[in-house]
Amino acid sequence: MITLTQGLADTSKELGESTTNTSARRIQHYNDAIQEFSNERKWKFLVKEDTSLVTGVDNAAIDITGIDDMRMPGGIKEITVDGYTDPFLPVNFEDRFVESSKNRFYITPDEQSLKFTKELNSGETLDMWYWYIPERIDDTASEESFPIPARYRKAIGTLSAAFVQYSRYLDGPGSRLINFYNVLLEKAELNQSEKNSGTPNRIPNPMAWRGPIRRGRRR
Repeated sequence: MITLTQGLADTSKELGESTTNTSARRIQHYNDAIQEFSNERKWKFLVKEDTSLVTGVDNAAIDITGIDDMRMPGGIKEITVDGYTDPFLPVNFEDRFVESSKNRFYITPDEQSLKFTKELNSGETLDMWYWYIPERIDDTASEESFPIPARYRKAIGTLSAAFVQYSRYLDGPGSRLINFYNVLLEKAELNQSEKNSGTPNRIPNPMAWRGPIRRGRRR
């Protein structure tokens, strides 16, 4: 996890500053970088559980506006409902009728509510997992930390420094930092996509069995 003081120190390092800048403006820039990084991808470490919602009468739309930290669009990963073994998975709004016989849900175009493609009993509790955007931290004395692994400090510090440079002047220094940030972001995405099956990858042997060899007739 990353604290605000660590993030401010990272930003100052990327800008070549000898001392850490802890001004209110710098704090805003770092929080902006946290928010932007969190919204870049559906990160595995930014998934949260919510059990505050229940199914409505006659399959009515369920209001999700009370969950104000949800990443949009498509912020819900899956939902389980009492009485159903299999989870309900998201489907695009335009496919809601095609998937009506399956365990599916969709978010309305205004991103204000969700609906299920099949009718469910009312009053059932929803166990919903969704991607979220971390809250801002404005106090350097706070014991809270941003829920992002410390291995991404470099990427976020670089983006924060880029925001500082862009606020000063829109030219080369800011652009260089943004380009470097995009490189770090690509590496972070590759890291997140790695599988952890516990078994090594095996490269196919080109001499492995390929079936019976067909021999032509000799003349």
